[in-house]
Amino acid sequence: EKRQEQTQLIADTEICNDRNWRQRCWSLFEQNYREASFFAEHSNFFKDLYASKWNRLLELNQAIIEYFREELGLTTELRLASELGVYEQGGTQVNLTICREVGADVYLSGSHGRSYLEEASFSEHGIAVEYQEFQHPVYPQLWDGFTSHMSTLDLLLNCGDDSLGIIASASCEAIASLHANPSA
Repeated sequence: EKRQEQTQLIADTEICNDRNWRQRCWSLFEQNYREASFFAEHSNFFKDLYASKWNRLLELNQAIIEYFREELGLTTELRLASELGVYEQGGTQVNLTICREVGADVYLSGSHGRSYLEEASFSEHGIAVEYQEFQHPVYPQLWDGFTSHMSTLDLLLNCGDDSLGIIASASCEAIASLHANPSA
């Protein structure tokens, strides 16, 4: 089945508050994570998050992202694509425009980018394309076994202050090779 192209921007997406989605989400969150090692440390934020009325998806997403940034100690500047005037649809053009707007000379992509990125377009603008093969780190979770690619939330609730180190352990090789050879 062909995927329908989405044209509505996250910045323009309104949240329907007619239904009690917030209480339902909080209940599921609490039910699934209340036994996690660091649930008590983070539960008040999420309880308040779900108790608040959100009008736009962007506002909700920003609140969650900022919380994760603070908890992980991340200080990298964030800029919204909508603030950069980036409205193009499509992998290469939107990514290239963002890189140009922020003055990037390297674009780091996941390995699947090879199937759709037009590297020549980046090269024409002096931007190198690097690919990383993500190797998911294994960390302790509530249940037997390990389920990869869950979320930052799952990692934070299960590993607390060790979360950033766990993330870095998965990406250090790709990032180290990028810094060792920045003109690649």
